[in-house]
Amino acid sequence: MFNWFDQYRDVVFGGRTHKNEDELTTAYATHAMNHIAKAKDREHKNNAKLAKAHAAGNDVGELRDRGFTRPRVLIILPFRNSAYKLIRKLLMLASAEQEMNSSRFMKEYGPDEEEEERHNANTRKPDDFQQTFAGNIDDAFRIGLQLHHKSVKLYADFYRADIIVASPIGLRMTTGAESGDRKDFDFLSSIETVIVDQCDVLLMQNWDHLVHVFEHMNLTPKKDHGCDFSRVRSWCLDGMARYRRQTIMLSEYVTPEIQAIFNSHCCSIEGKVRIKPTYAGAIADVVAQVTQVIKWVPVKRLQSAVDDRFNHFIEQILPGLEKTTMSDNHTVIFVSSYFDFVRIRNHCRNKGCSFAAISEYSTKTEAMQARRRLYDGSLQFILYSERAHFYHRYPIKGIRHMVFYSLPDRPRYYSEMVNLMLTSNEGSISPEQLSCVAFYTKYDQLKIERIVGTKLAPQLLSGERSQFTFA
Repeated sequence: MFNWFDQYRDVVFGGRTHKNEDELTTAYATHAMNHIAKAKDREHKNNAKLAKAHAAGNDVGELRDRGFTRPRVLIILPFRNSAYKLIRKLLMLASAEQEMNSSRFMKEYGPDEEEEERHNANTRKPDDFQQTFAGNIDDAFRIGLQLHHKSVKLYADFYRADIIVASPIGLRMTTGAESGDRKDFDFLSSIETVIVDQCDVLLMQNWDHLVHVFEHMNLTPKKDHGCDFSRVRSWCLDGMARYRRQTIMLSEYVTPEIQAIFNSHCCSIEGKVRIKPTYAGAIADVVAQVTQVIKWVPVKRLQSAVDDRFNHFIEQILPGLEKTTMSDNHTVIFVSSYFDFVRIRNHCRNKGCSFAAISEYSTKTEAMQARRRLYDGSLQFILYSERAHFYHRYPIKGIRHMVFYSLPDRPRYYSEMVNLMLTSNEGSISPEQLSCVAFYTKYDQLKIERIVGTKLAPQLLSGERSQFTFA
């Protein structure tokens, strides 16, 4: 990957895993440090030329080697635990004799006893959950790194920092709201390399904050901030800095949201590289003996896809769930999008359905009561959001009927939820009493590929059949 980074192309990589995490982090950390080192070396040489020419009374012409503001590299991460590991790697690569504010950094970003206890309590969770949520998982942070020849200063003022490491919400708290009077995004005006790691985790936060950052990057600053305009590169002065900026996006998988940023905001003159693995399909990891039906939902056009899916659900699926008897309950409806989740929840409340909803905002008590009522059959169904599963991985017991209103972005969640029917019923239910149905549209190409595999996906997306059965 380092070779792609070093060519200064825009890169989106959809094969990031916890296994290659350290390798990728080392690659982009090295690239970031190299970029800063080369830029500083160029500035120092030009300073020497100017000093020598000034002493001799000569004119060396224009030496343009910088942007409007000092920060050149922006690295966006979801949690402090990720920032902690990255910054420690950056410090190791810097090999500085002095690390200023390192004790404060350890206190605010490193793991503490409470976090260790929480991590130990999660040992029964899947490995990917433990690795994602190990350490400090605060998602509001920002920190500047100022690099010198023999020292590194942490918590440097943004306008004196060379590298900024932050979360989307941390940056949004700095740049301010659109209607606010204290908006400040001038420090983003001269970013030359932006690295967005763990995009799949950022999707479980507020993606709009990340879009906001890209919309306010490489704009002409409102104040000069002590800028020496005689040294500012011509493409910055001409408002063309975004075409010289490199963007690197790393994710476990690629989604339309990631592609939208890559298509709209990544336009390096060095070109683009998209790297996506082939998939065997998460359906191969299902061990429960249950018939899985994947159904095609016809949609008119992209703009109406959300409404078409919702109307299909309330007209074709929900009436059947409402007619179930207590013995036929034990249904979980998995919803990938939180906006869809809220829409379905509100509709079911208005209709007076016997159900419970579990989202990432549900309290532990609310989630526990919902799971208990599903297990004893006193609920018709549970609405369960993908974000709730991401943040909690609730062990829901007693699932007999699994409905995927929309396929999960994370493919392993499909096999996990289906396999819960096997583990949660403890062998008390025969396979014939279990069912699983998932719905998709022609615009779910990326999800379908991850669920059924790269080879089989074209068949499901051809539209020739309305449903496919897997057993």
